[in-house]
Amino acid sequence: MAGILLILFYLLTPFAILHLCHKFPFVNKLGAVFIAYLVGLVVGNVGILPVGSAGIQDALTSITIPLAIPLLLFSSNLKQWKSMAGKATIALIIGIVSVVVMVVAGYFIFKGKGMPDLWKVGGMLVGVYTGGTPNLASLKMMLNIDPDIYILTHTYDMMISTAFLAFLMTIGKKFFLLFLPAFNDGSPNEVEYTNGSDPYWGIFRRDTFYPLLKAYSLAILIFVIAGGLSMLASKNSQIVVVILTITTLSIIASTF
Repeated sequence: MAGILLILFYLLTPFAILHLCHKFPFVNKLGAVFIAYLVGLVVGNVGILPVGSAGIQDALTSITIPLAIPLLLFSSNLKQWKSMAGKATIALIIGIVSVVVMVVAGYFIFKGKGMPDLWKVGGMLVGVYTGGTPNLASLKMMLNIDPDIYILTHTYDMMISTAFLAFLMTIGKKFFLLFLPAFNDGSPNEVEYTNGSDPYWGIFRRDTFYPLLKAYSLAILIFVIAGGLSMLASKNSQIVVVILTITTLSIIASTF
């Protein structure tokens, strides 16, 4: 019974959070993802989770992450990549080099100071700063990272990133314009997900729900194909095969 209630909690809590975001603009400005992490941190540390919850958490994670990656990648705009390839490639290379240099430096600074699996933390940081949370979650699975290390790494990343984003959204633009040219890609100046709008409202309307249902069905199909191909690989490589297959097929699907 406790296991069923825990599964319902994980499935229904996001709906409650989205409802709060729709009802209260201040909560929506914080963001559904931030609120979800906050709820998770509180629930995970007050000691109310039932015995055996770790197994249920791992099972849900193993299902939801491979299904979430295609849904994120379906919105990729490869045509836009071509039009911005030159400058975007230069920016990408500079960003990757910066991340790798800082992560390697951090590894040697903190090496031997009692931090377990420091190389895995370094791998997650490279992932999250080159591809965001989906990369972080994927690497958690691929490297078999302890859930506590994963949560701690992501929590500290969110704390620092929140402060940095607050700087960017307030005085950061004016500061960087002092020595960098303004960028104009023809889109509105304000980002939809940071201006207080509610991008999830109306998700169950017929004209929205049925296209989303097709996307979910395709995501499940890709997940099944990736799972089938992983059976051909060795046990140590199965997760890697799943993630790479899902990523490749999802990018291909995004062109249609």
